[in-house]
Amino acid sequence: VRLDIRDTRGAQATAVSEATAAMQAGDALVLGPLFGAFAAPVGQAVAPGGLNVISFSNTPSAGGANVWISGLLADSEAERILEYAVSQGIRHVGLYYPDNALGQVSRRAVTEAAATLGVTVDPIMAYPRSFEGIQNSAGTYAQSHKASGARAALLPDKGQGLQAAASFLRYNSVGVGQEYFLGLGGWSDPALARETAMDGGRFAAPDPTRMAEFAARFQSAYGRAPGEIAWLGYDAVSIAAAMVSEARAEGDDRPFGLDDITDPDGFTGVSGSVVFTRDGRNTRQLAVMRATSDGPTLLETTPGGALPAAAAA
Repeated sequence: VRLDIRDTRGAQATAVSEATAAMQAGDALVLGPLFGAFAAPVGQAVAPGGLNVISFSNTPSAGGANVWISGLLADSEAERILEYAVSQGIRHVGLYYPDNALGQVSRRAVTEAAATLGVTVDPIMAYPRSFEGIQNSAGTYAQSHKASGARAALLPDKGQGLQAAASFLRYNSVGVGQEYFLGLGGWSDPALARETAMDGGRFAAPDPTRMAEFAARFQSAYGRAPGEIAWLGYDAVSIAAAMVSEARAEGDDRPFGLDDITDPDGFTGVSGSVVFTRDGRNTRQLAVMRATSDGPTLLETTPGGALPAAAAA
């Protein structure tokens, strides 16, 4: 696999012009761009050449047509943590989420996964993402939560918003005793690893064992630790290499078509299996973690095969 590396310089116009130049140079697949806002314009730019795009974005709405999103999506996170909740006999959860773009994406993902799994989500309440907004609304949510009979509260925020939401709900006696919080990807933030308000919470995340294996291999190869999203780039090249290998075995000289990318058997990525769906999104297998005062611990690992061998130097 030969990589034609082009810098978008963080600008949509540059991303489009570089993608167009890549198409004109004879490239067969676009890996990137990083930002969701750039993905559709890049896809449109290379569509005349019949090229498909695998973006590193985690914005669900950025996928579609000839663009696929490879970033970790709230859909996979919500499905995994609710599957775990069901396995623990929990079929009624509340949702307390930030009133912003992240919150809206999370709400959709949680309610869709819950409908598929037969989980009741009630109450559902948004909060203004500020210290005062969370402080003022947590008591109201807590009253509704207790009255509803929900057995867990799902908190899909991140950073200081997540810390404040967990703290004020615990102050109002939600997430205490035998009840624990549920979470999505924002719970993986190292800055929150020992946050006492989140202690005992369960959340979905890439399998830390697999991620550590990748980090060790990266360190050995390049003499430095990988960046936060380096694994997405590694996955993309590995997936491209897998499609090339499959195409060669079948005598196909066009390895990056719709059916190739959306192969229902999926691909083996750093974090586990990844399947690209026809709507431009993806599903990933994830682990379930437990937040503790000593940092997250692994509760359930990620199904899947071995970490893929390096696809390109």
